[in-house]
Amino acid sequence: MSSLDALANILTDPTLLLLVLLGSASGVILSSIPGMAGAAALSLILPLTFNLGTTEALLVLVSAYTGLQFGGALTAIVVNIPGAPESAVMTLDGYALSRRGGTGRALWCAIFAGALGGLLATVLLAAVAQPLSREALRFGPSDYFALALLGLSALAALASGSAAKATVMMFLGLLLGTVGPDSLTGEARFTFGRSFLAGGIVLIPMLVGLFAISEAIVLLQGKQSGQTPARLRIIHSFPSLSDFKKIGTFGLLGTAVGTFVGIKPGGGGVIASLLAYRAAKAVSKDKESFGNGAIEGIITPVASDKATVSSALVPLLMLGLPSTPSTAVLIGAFTLHNVVPGPLLLKQEPHLVYAIFGGLFIANILVMVVGVLVAPLVGRLGTMDRRKLGAAIIGVSVLTAYAAENSLNDVWLAIFFGFVGYWLKRYSFPVAPLLLSFVLGPILESNLRRGLALAGNSPGSFLDHPITIALLVVTAALIAGPALTSLARRHSARGKGMEHLRNNAKSSRGN
Repeated sequence: MSSLDALANILTDPTLLLLVLLGSASGVILSSIPGMAGAAALSLILPLTFNLGTTEALLVLVSAYTGLQFGGALTAIVVNIPGAPESAVMTLDGYALSRRGGTGRALWCAIFAGALGGLLATVLLAAVAQPLSREALRFGPSDYFALALLGLSALAALASGSAAKATVMMFLGLLLGTVGPDSLTGEARFTFGRSFLAGGIVLIPMLVGLFAISEAIVLLQGKQSGQTPARLRIIHSFPSLSDFKKIGTFGLLGTAVGTFVGIKPGGGGVIASLLAYRAAKAVSKDKESFGNGAIEGIITPVASDKATVSSALVPLLMLGLPSTPSTAVLIGAFTLHNVVPGPLLLKQEPHLVYAIFGGLFIANILVMVVGVLVAPLVGRLGTMDRRKLGAAIIGVSVLTAYAAENSLNDVWLAIFFGFVGYWLKRYSFPVAPLLLSFVLGPILESNLRRGLALAGNSPGSFLDHPITIALLVVTAALIAGPALTSLARRHSARGKGMEHLRNNAKSSRGN
């Protein structure tokens, strides 16, 4: 079976095609709600797939994932409210262009750029899946340990805002990941006598609490916005030939950035969209227009953001490592359906992998259609009653937490993490490093201990593996890079200061 066979199978099966459409539409619509980030919305969609087959459930979730990475751009452009963090950079030029009457043009360019980034990245994913899977079969415990360590180092080095706060969140996630059974002996650890923690902290309630409930608390404290719904004339604002040339050029640039960032453990849409925006400004001939409605400032981050969906699935499917909070939710979906992502997945479940590829390709096209239909309604989101929205999110979140394992303990766990997430956001602590390190921590620990056990507890044996050495070198560079750059800048500034003093002294003697 190939990706083309899976694509044809979905197109000829009305049920599968409908599920992809529902997933795509739900993703676009939910992410158009201000404050509804990808992982939070995906965790709300997850319980709707509990009674579906494995392929059907993952098609819905993957389609929703690609829709979620686009919908936030709509509100960013129309009402200056990014539906998700990765959409924040799109407010810079999107809303500026919208205020000048270019709303339709901005939306059309975002729709086509998103489709370009998503489709190209999906084709690339399908092309590299088999060779990457074969290469991944060579991974041993030490290689997986080094890869997980690389992911953790990326979280600290690439997090926006305070690196110190991101590092604190990373270590907190690692600490929470130790709760439950020992990875080798199975003995319960750090349960504090609570039987419901004997199996560890359940991922779904934790996700729902940290993202959905915490956002709902913020909404409950807010007031109704005074934004006026925008009048959209999207049909009459079709892009010009010049716009399509820019979509091609800057869309390819955004796709390249999104693919590079998304494929790395610890990458994600926030980092990709910001780097893509900076890259677009660096190569643009009209740098002064950025921030004032530059169409390149819309095209590039949208394409980059959408490209991260497919590229983030590479480490998830082929290595079993999540690189974003949304892919951490997908890990939970795989677990619920007794599927283990990793190097053997393509060999054991080829129909499932290729179905995901085919579903992603179709979903990227359907997101375009849904985006055109939803865009005229987005302008009204600015006038929604935020408190009613927050109450609705809490209700759905409680149902989601309970449905995960039909346990009230999970509901209380979700509520607890909801207040934790709210407190973290209030004091500007990033939540994503906590979640990703919680998922990566057990992988790091189990493979470190397995590798040491196989090597007779000799850490030096890890250096016998070329892949491990390469990954450790990259990790060391990622950790040391910012410090060395800062040191070089201080040294350069000190040198310039001394030269300035010498020049002043010479000038004084001359006078």
